[in-house]
Amino acid sequence: MEGVLTHSVFGKSEIMNYGQTDHPCPFPWSLAAMVILLYTNKDDTVLDICAGIGSTPHAAKVLGRKSISIELRTRFVDYTRNRMSLNELEVLSEEELLDIQGQWTGEDSISTYEIAA
Repeated sequence: MEGVLTHSVFGKSEIMNYGQTDHPCPFPWSLAAMVILLYTNKDDTVLDICAGIGSTPHAAKVLGRKSISIELRTRFVDYTRNRMSLNELEVLSEEELLDIQGQWTGEDSISTYEIAA
């Protein structure tokens, strides 16, 4: 059915790829990427004051941004370090960035979806 989400958009399987986490609110890097693309340019610095499991610095790296992350809980800092070291994160090409930005920015790109029960 078009326009109906039938699966989670929060990428739990992606999060579990970097080890078990007991973080109360994990989210995939792709969610952070959407916000980063809307408000920053390549080579900007992204500040994440509640770094959690590292989704934001992961997205920043992939999108060619620098990042500063702050997290108080050691176990989540360790998780983030593991996540970043397991990923030899490739920075997207300019063409790939423009393709993604075209999907997430501009008036025509805002969509609403009904969540399937």
